[in-house]
Amino acid sequence: YSESLRGFFGFPEGERLSYARYLSCIHPDDRERIDALCGEALKGKDGYRYEARFITADGGTRHFQVGARIDRDGEGHVLRILGTVLDVTEQVLLRMDREAGEMRYRSIFEKSQAVMLLIDPQDGAIVDGNESALAFYGYSRETLRRMKISEINQLGSGPIDKALHLAREKARTFFLFPHRIASGEVRMVHAYASPIPIGGRTLIHSIIFDVTEKLRAEQQKRLEAISGLTQAEAKQQLIDGMLSEARHDAAKSIKRIEDEALESADKKAKKIMALAIQRYAGDFVAEKTVSVVPLPSDEMKGRIIGREGRNIRAIEAATGID
Repeated sequence: YSESLRGFFGFPEGERLSYARYLSCIHPDDRERIDALCGEALKGKDGYRYEARFITADGGTRHFQVGARIDRDGEGHVLRILGTVLDVTEQVLLRMDREAGEMRYRSIFEKSQAVMLLIDPQDGAIVDGNESALAFYGYSRETLRRMKISEINQLGSGPIDKALHLAREKARTFFLFPHRIASGEVRMVHAYASPIPIGGRTLIHSIIFDVTEKLRAEQQKRLEAISGLTQAEAKQQLIDGMLSEARHDAAKSIKRIEDEALESADKKAKKIMALAIQRYAGDFVAEKTVSVVPLPSDEMKGRIIGREGRNIRAIEAATGID
């Protein structure tokens, strides 16, 4: 063994390290587990690896990561064990502190009366929601975990992706969103979002507050302040405005339908007139263009008719008239 190892465990200089002596350096709570692991490896494996607590020379406890290679002869007997011991105390303590922090956060997350969601900023997947979130949105935990935030947030994928990016970069933490709950109703919510490391990845922790009624009340107060009306009068004014707007839209639709009908009738009338003209124009022209031309002599008739009526046949062929 190396000098650094001897210094850690306080081995006397020149002491030959036996397995029993090595095992005595392992923390009592880990000793049985490590002894069983090593014994199993010696039965035929070519090595082992583990992490355990060790008692150091000063009586303190350190966390070591141990890796060993087992060399055997041709018959499989163990010749020697070559191992390395790495002090990972700081890493383990950091990990334990992080895990403890996550456990405390999980406890607060589950018991909080506020609506909370955990969202993956990479794809918008809802990783989890607390009991208050399940009650507010009306979904089971299994259903909520299969959903993406875009199925709840009605802004659309572009604004949602931008909001997740801003929250992850801590560039913005407060948002106003329209959220659709399981019943189909859309509620306006304030969302306070911030990044949080959980399970080796960064998620967005979003705390949701329903402000639908608050916004409606504020809008009502603004109307009352502007118009000087009472709540009932302001409400009636809103209703009358909506009815007026509806009537206006209906009148526009009726006018558009009438214009379309007139235009369609005009086109059909013109088409009918054109067909009638085409059908009866031939008879009308023939009827109105008949005229008589007197010929002064039989010789003139013969010239017009031509030999054996060739000129007449040529005229008929050119004019299409028999």
